[in-house]
Amino acid sequence: MSVKNAKGQCGCGSVRFEVAQQPFAIHACHCSYCQRETGAAFAHNALVEPQAVKLVAGEVETVETPTQSGKAQRIVRCKQCRTPVWGHYASFGDRACFVRVGAMEKPTDFPPDVHIFAASKPDWLSLEGRVPIFRGIYTGEDIAELFGAQRSLRWWQAYTGAHP
Repeated sequence: MSVKNAKGQCGCGSVRFEVAQQPFAIHACHCSYCQRETGAAFAHNALVEPQAVKLVAGEVETVETPTQSGKAQRIVRCKQCRTPVWGHYASFGDRACFVRVGAMEKPTDFPPDVHIFAASKPDWLSLEGRVPIFRGIYTGEDIAELFGAQRSLRWWQAYTGAHP
């Protein structure tokens, strides 16, 4: 399914944005910090290059929030309604943008590719199915199997500067 050139907006509709790239990966993160930040069982993010996200209308502000690593993540929110629309996680810095799937016009077009930090998920949530599940985060050794060798190698090098 192609979700390139997808559109999104905040809760009040004043912030509108476009994502001009097929996401590299779509995460469902179950860490306790994401649960607290979203008020839900997990955060649902589409990982893209930052230049692929274009603010079309409205004003945003960036708010730093704590993470388990102790390094703040920067969440970009609508200045009016404070809905989070995308963010930058400390481990990736400005090399990656995590678009909030719930802010997309068609969030059902963005099913998770992987569940991460599943060790922290609520006991009532079942994660059965074909999507890989990690108790923590995947590593460089996992990405080729998860996302395909060519795409994974280019992504890993671009975002981390490291070689798996």
